[in-house]
Amino acid sequence: MPGLQALTRKVLRTVGLDRKETPRSRNPFENLGPPEVIAIEPTLGCNIRCRMCHVSYMPDTKVQLLDVEVLKSLAFCKSKHVIIGAEFEPTIHPDFNRMMGILNGLEARIELVSNGTRLHRLQAPALYESRLQLMTFSFDGIRKATFEHIRRGADYRQTLDNILRFRAAFPAEPPYFAINSTTMRCNLAEAAETVRFWNDHGMNMVRFLFMVVRDLNPELLQEYLYPVRDQAFAVFDDVARMVIGDKLRVAVRCPWYWRSPLRHVFPRNFIKDAVVSDHPEAHDCPTPRQDAQLGAWPGMSFPCKSPFTFARILPSGHVQLCHRFTVGNLHEVTLRASGMAPGPTKSAGGCLDRPICVAPAITTSSVSVRVPWT
Repeated sequence: MPGLQALTRKVLRTVGLDRKETPRSRNPFENLGPPEVIAIEPTLGCNIRCRMCHVSYMPDTKVQLLDVEVLKSLAFCKSKHVIIGAEFEPTIHPDFNRMMGILNGLEARIELVSNGTRLHRLQAPALYESRLQLMTFSFDGIRKATFEHIRRGADYRQTLDNILRFRAAFPAEPPYFAINSTTMRCNLAEAAETVRFWNDHGMNMVRFLFMVVRDLNPELLQEYLYPVRDQAFAVFDDVARMVIGDKLRVAVRCPWYWRSPLRHVFPRNFIKDAVVSDHPEAHDCPTPRQDAQLGAWPGMSFPCKSPFTFARILPSGHVQLCHRFTVGNLHEVTLRASGMAPGPTKSAGGCLDRPICVAPAITTSSVSVRVPWT
């Protein structure tokens, strides 16, 4: 455990969070209000089958859909940041427009994640009327053959047209537009081309995500980057030099940039795991999900406030904390407008007594504790 604690402290220093600064004197449940960020998964399915995606390895069952009317119970969460989709495709929900209308009534600040394949047939005027602040499209590779090889069931030209048309629909005050590009061997050589393309088409950021091996089938293993990691790191260093040297408007995020030696050569242009040029319109992508969860909180021995500031709503109506602990269901009870003090719970102090966080991803949703918001 001491070695693990030392490693945790080193990670926290790297991301600018010192666990020693976390106050422990006050009651962590005192003056507890509504969550600052709410993530909603309207569906447990997708309309395409990407080679590396977890959906491709799920049982082929009927897609579960959220009863969007339960979102009315969030009436006290006015003007909060709401993330729609992330692990599944939200636009396949038949009541997507109704969901957006309910969230618009709450004056929610919207972050939407989509593959963009259905936008040409999506009847959702409420989306265009929303307070959309962050729009992320998942688009792997930039060439037709590569894209359609990875994103099985997606049409390259139609999807590209959908994304560019959607981008053009916000000419005055556009939201921040980002592209998630999962990187594997078959599209690694397209990294620089990908960045230049989206830079030329008005996107704000390209996020390169390293493919995760979710199944041991030979085709997937052949795409794994780890055996060619040095080559991959060199590619992304070249991308960083291009962004900085050519003063591209688009920013680039990549896990490698935490360790890249270039961050010592261009310290002004590296912001955590992102590279941002000196272009006057270039800026890093907002990270409300991380900002709401990482930081000091009374009673916590490490800088995490996730169980007190973040909630995730599943298609079943269940409410989760830290992507691990279910604390209630919106079909049975509603989130309280105030007085969110702990009621019956199996682990009310489950993480308050821990020296480190035991959750799998400290930089995203970070603590295993159960605090009933229901």
